[in-house]
Amino acid sequence: MNTIIVPILSLSKIFQISICCAQIRPTDEIARNYLLQGMQFALKHCNEIGAKTEFVIEPCEGYVDMTIEKGNVEYSFAFFYYNPTICDPTPEDVEMPMVVTSVDEPME
Repeated sequence: MNTIIVPILSLSKIFQISICCAQIRPTDEIARNYLLQGMQFALKHCNEIGAKTEFVIEPCEGYVDMTIEKGNVEYSFAFFYYNPTICDPTPEDVEMPMVVTSVDEPME
């Protein structure tokens, strides 16, 4: 909690922390839920002291991000699992025909 309160109350720059886990394990569930609960508590507290807060959870990707802004400070904390296939095309992308245009042709 102090890693949030100190920057919000006394710094004037961006403060970002990201944690990436290499793999998802069933034994991570308790620790992950504890982390999420702490993030929610921190967001609630910061909102009460006048900070703008945002909480993004993408369960299918295993991604959680919270952002807190107050004055000139933006604090961002993200927790996610490494996903080597995140940039792979989706089945919809594969089925879409690719439109090829020449550099010399004007785009419509």
